[in-house]
Amino acid sequence: MNSISIIIVSWNTQELTLKCLQSIYTSFNKTEAIIIEIIVVDNNSHDGTENAIKKEFSKVHLIESKINLGFGRANNLGIAKASNELLFFLNSDTVLQANTLQLIFDKFNQPNYPGILGRKLIEPDGSIQKSVRGYPNFQAFLYSDTIFRLLPNLKKYYSAYRQKEFDFSKEKSVETVMGAAMLIPKKIIDQVGGFDPRFFMYFEEVDLCHRIRDAGFPVLYTPEIVVTHIGGASSSQARSKMHLIYRQSMFSYFRKHHGKLKTTFFSIAFKPLFLVQTVTTVVIYGVKSIITKFLLLDEARTKKYTKRYKVKMNFLTHDLFSFLKS
Repeated sequence: MNSISIIIVSWNTQELTLKCLQSIYTSFNKTEAIIIEIIVVDNNSHDGTENAIKKEFSKVHLIESKINLGFGRANNLGIAKASNELLFFLNSDTVLQANTLQLIFDKFNQPNYPGILGRKLIEPDGSIQKSVRGYPNFQAFLYSDTIFRLLPNLKKYYSAYRQKEFDFSKEKSVETVMGAAMLIPKKIIDQVGGFDPRFFMYFEEVDLCHRIRDAGFPVLYTPEIVVTHIGGASSSQARSKMHLIYRQSMFSYFRKHHGKLKTTFFSIAFKPLFLVQTVTTVVIYGVKSIITKFLLLDEARTKKYTKRYKVKMNFLTHDLFSFLKS
């Protein structure tokens, strides 16, 4: 392989998107025999992203959506436009290192290359971002999102899902990798299909990893390729709404991969327990914000607790009905 299509989905992340694009152009030696196309799918940003890209990166293929399609559907527009052998799905809040593209081709020009390649993600401060997961399971979410966290026998399911003991210094075949910087040969996407449009955001890359592994292709994590990922650049702009969308996507994933009947029983147990946990959290953060503001006079902690209180409260007051329907 010597050609790559880099697909970036952006939503109100102008500055970060421009930095991401600049890092791509500086990540490879122009004398190398690499064919590259960059496709940006903009999800109806209102911060001038489209105009900035047209002005500073005129060679980028810009697809301007009139609505926010979400992550998966927007990437599918990029897939339809892509013409090269390898697809690189890249978040707009990522930065490539100087030799990234050459290392990618070194991997995919080996025999038995993977169906999906996930790379080592790091925070801006250089610390490791945990970017490998197992397949989601019912028990893991009962443990993480409800008062069932008090049941110690559920912790092993949560640990298996979150891959708590994973060694990010070693290359390994895995079940799923984070979609922030994910590589897939186009012929495999053509075989199994792109992102499932039922997932607006979250779990779409988990579903794709699942389908590609079911088709017989391995999902590989490698520490040899390193990408900086800020994380949450788009989702943080609508944090309370993301609280809802994450759970809706979770239910969609379970219905698809565990069946409607099992998911219905899980839903009957999960929803009331999750609401109890959410109400409890609202009370706790409300009390903490009052204590830190009036007794401890700690402005930073007050701001943190107030923000978390508002996210949970907005979910209860604006998104509760949609959650119960999901």
